[in-house]
Amino acid sequence: MKILCIWKKKCTVDLSTVQIFEICTACAKFAYSYTYVHAQPHGMSIGGKRDVRMHLSKQQARLGLLSQRLLPSLRLSTKDAEHDLAQWSDRHARAWREQLARAHRALEQAQLRLGLLDPALVLERGYAWLSDASGKPIVDGRGLNPGERIQASLSHARLELSVLAVQNREN
Repeated sequence: MKILCIWKKKCTVDLSTVQIFEICTACAKFAYSYTYVHAQPHGMSIGGKRDVRMHLSKQQARLGLLSQRLLPSLRLSTKDAEHDLAQWSDRHARAWREQLARAHRALEQAQLRLGLLDPALVLERGYAWLSDASGKPIVDGRGLNPGERIQASLSHARLELSVLAVQNREN
């Protein structure tokens, strides 16, 4: 079937059941953008300005209906997004509070362990801290001599002592 382009009247188009319109380059832009192809009893032709206006008004009406269908969907998706954002914000705040609480508990446990290492607690249990005259701790009695002055620190007092005798233990 051959179609005469009414717009420029310079070219024809072959149309078969398998092919789609193949319009010359000069007519392609006009046919794609502004024309309305319609069937007539004796064949097909590309319509004029009146058909273009009718086609545009139908397309505008269709676009209006589609936009009316789209708006509720957009509103719903906006509400869903706001709801998701609120949930995320709540989860984030809750996770932050939980992380802060865990860090606080870890700090308290570290303070307790550190407090247990405090030498003053050992002294309160009845032990004494022995040091020589210069303040150096005494950990072994083999270096002491009779008559030497040492200091003993207790939980609430400090004593000045004198070594009377040294008796080394054999393991």
